[in-house]
Amino acid sequence: LLLLLILLMDVPDSLTLLRQYCKTGNGHIDGDNIVIGQWVIGKKEETNFENKKGGFYTNEMLFHYINHREKTFTQYLKTTPTELRVTRVDVKILKNFLEKDMDVDSVKDTGPISYAKPLAGSVDVALEGVSSLLDENLPGTVSSSAKRDADESDVVSKRPHLGSSDASVSGTTATATTTADASLSKDGMLSSAKRAEIKAKRKRRKRQIAVSSATRAIHKNELVFMTRTTALKAPGKDFSSVLELLKRKQMEEHERRKKERLERAEQKGYKRYEQKGVTVDQGPFDVNLAGSSYQPAKTAPAAAKQQQKNNSDKKGANKSKTPIIFVPPGMSVVITLNNVRSFLEKGMYIPAKEAAKQSRREDTVLIHRRKRGALVKYRVVDRPQLLQPEDWDRVVAVFVSGKEWQFKLWPEIKAGKSVVDIFAKRRAFHVMFDDSKTNPLVEKWNCKILKVSRNRRHMDQTAVHEFWEALDQFAVPRFRDLNL
Repeated sequence: LLLLLILLMDVPDSLTLLRQYCKTGNGHIDGDNIVIGQWVIGKKEETNFENKKGGFYTNEMLFHYINHREKTFTQYLKTTPTELRVTRVDVKILKNFLEKDMDVDSVKDTGPISYAKPLAGSVDVALEGVSSLLDENLPGTVSSSAKRDADESDVVSKRPHLGSSDASVSGTTATATTTADASLSKDGMLSSAKRAEIKAKRKRRKRQIAVSSATRAIHKNELVFMTRTTALKAPGKDFSSVLELLKRKQMEEHERRKKERLERAEQKGYKRYEQKGVTVDQGPFDVNLAGSSYQPAKTAPAAAKQQQKNNSDKKGANKSKTPIIFVPPGMSVVITLNNVRSFLEKGMYIPAKEAAKQSRREDTVLIHRRKRGALVKYRVVDRPQLLQPEDWDRVVAVFVSGKEWQFKLWPEIKAGKSVVDIFAKRRAFHVMFDDSKTNPLVEKWNCKILKVSRNRRHMDQTAVHEFWEALDQFAVPRFRDLNL
């Protein structure tokens, strides 16, 4: 009977009642208990709301906080005993849980869940309802409706017949009386068929109560996660950065395709110095096919040598004039192949790891610089193996990482020279954060140090301007055959 009473009344836990009291204010303290509506919870019982220290708040602590939640935290501490205080860290989380009905991580399903107890009046009302339910469904007893039908049938049977005009009424009454008598046995108890029907109805009712109680238990313990709709409607969240990232990706893809089209157009275009020389076929035995007696001069071999020399000069004139810049390999340095384009082209520094996620890995990066109304191209690489021997004459600058192994595959090091000889021919730069210490090895080398900030992006333009100014002063007078 008590289990049936609990299932019918749907007993709430203490946190649910405290949330209800926060909204309605219908509650008070009665001795060692807290009365909220028609339910009672113990003051010293722990809830499943965990604090940041690892313990759980009691019902009295949360009830006291609800009564003083309108005060400032300083006033709350002055008017609250030490054993009833809620920490400053949990105040905001507790407000969201009580006032906004938000699900918070501090409510632990594995914590001590305390359930409420009903007041005496509410128990009596529930018992009356249960007793009436049992009176109607218990076998072996006659319900009130059945008794009424039986009494009415007795009254009708005792009335005298009024005549033929009331025959239809008498027939109907007799039929009802016969039906009521059929449901009762001779000793006044319910018939076996009626008892079986009531028993089946009671089983169905028990099954429905069990299913509903199991469903309520599942709903109490289930976790509700955010959907995509609730996440997009969440307060305090801004998704404008996603649109900015998408727009930047589209611009980079557009620029990449534009550069590829320009490169293909240059490859298919007319190249003056690659045209083959026109040769006249004299036929076998040096016979003039035109029918004249002209014989080629004996100095023809010398003319052939001159022609070969002219062709070699033309090939040299067609050599690439794009300057090359080296960056250090790896992801632990400030400037890499992934973020050098945004730094030198747009004047905006992006951390190496973040740039690696935004763009795919490339062996070579082309940088375009607007200089005196013209567009100057620079080729940026990070591996010496990608260059041919004749390409080393076009290396004008190098970003150093502060480690000598960066130059172990350079021609000067293979020839037995030092890093100082490399910096005598190329301009060296070292990029570092303004709050970092300078590498001791970099201080010994002839390097231009460029400093960037970790957070202040408006300072990147200054470092880029210093780079181009130092590169022009060094490379323009030394590399006159390149497009600088």
